Amino acid sequence: MKFQVQELRPEVLAFALLMEKRLREKDADKGTSWKQRTFPDLAVNVAMKKSQLESCIRFQSPNMNMHAVDLANCCMFIADNAGALKPSAEADGWFALDEVAP
Repeated sequence: MKFQVQELRPEVLAFALLMEKRLREKDADKGTSWKQRTFPDLAVNVAMKKSQLESCIRFQSPNMNMHAVDLANCCMFIADNAGALKPSAEADGWFALDEVAP
């Protein structure tokens, strides 16, 4: 499946931009350190971020958006380390997604 950024749903693009903004806020401290982390370690981080988000939802915290983005970034780390986010050589300006096994 190939598509260009302009074809992304506005909500997906906006959320991706929030994810990137949050990553850049942490670059000085962490950079791309997730690339060296193990899957069990990343899974613990996902569970922790999920718990924080659930708490924010329960109490209608104004930090809800930030925690949703943090959780999404943690999930992205797992997908990246699993090889699902490798750019396709033939993409040529397009984003190419290979079919991912369930």
